Amino acid sequence: MTTSNTSPRRAVRARTDGAARTRQRLKAPERRHMILVAARKAFSKSGDLNGTTIRAIAQQAKISEGVIYQHFESKEELFFEAIVEPLRRAITSVVDEVGDFNPVRGANEDIAELTRRFWTTMMKTMDQILPLLGLVLFSETTRARAFYRGPFTDAVNELADTWQHIYDKIGVDYNAREVALASIGIAISFSLDSRYQRDFDLESTVEVLTAITHGDFWPALPDPNDSSSPQRR
Repeated sequence: MTTSNTSPRRAVRARTDGAARTRQRLKAPERRHMILVAARKAFSKSGDLNGTTIRAIAQQAKISEGVIYQHFESKEELFFEAIVEPLRRAITSVVDEVGDFNPVRGANEDIAELTRRFWTTMMKTMDQILPLLGLVLFSETTRARAFYRGPFTDAVNELADTWQHIYDKIGVDYNAREVALASIGIAISFSLDSRYQRDFDLESTVEVLTAITHGDFWPALPDPNDSSSPQRR
């Protein structure tokens, strides 16, 4: 039988030093994301922007307050970004998937699967940010307006630009921003339903939404076998 010469105190110190080195190795975007995750937890726990301190967020993230201020100028900016970051990530995922997608050339099953993934992503995202979204939009009016007209609208417009690119390419006369707003509104509504209805099931909800929306998102598609169609030229 062998015995270790490492004392419990040294073992704890080694683990602490290892964790510290891991945090130090984080690149700026990764550290920023870590701060935002901690901020969402802190704001959600308190349910109050004013009552959540930078110190509390720093403790949640296991970093100093100074590190937070290296990435965010104010607590309000951190609050806004904590809400909108998951939405931006979801939209980036959608953009990556559908940016070069042509529904005219795609099989019906491909469009349906793309629509399923879209709704799954959007509803999971809304489930993350719903409490904070309600906190900012239905509290102080000036702050709510700044959030809606700023980071939230930027996220909506990014999603709308993706839809518009496809609509323009295939000649569909749809207002992409209205589609983006409707999509986010649907995701918010079902996120509420998932929180307060015991029998909510994400998978079946996604299937229903896919059946309802996948045709309407790609209405009156031209025949891909028609050589006179602009999309076939």
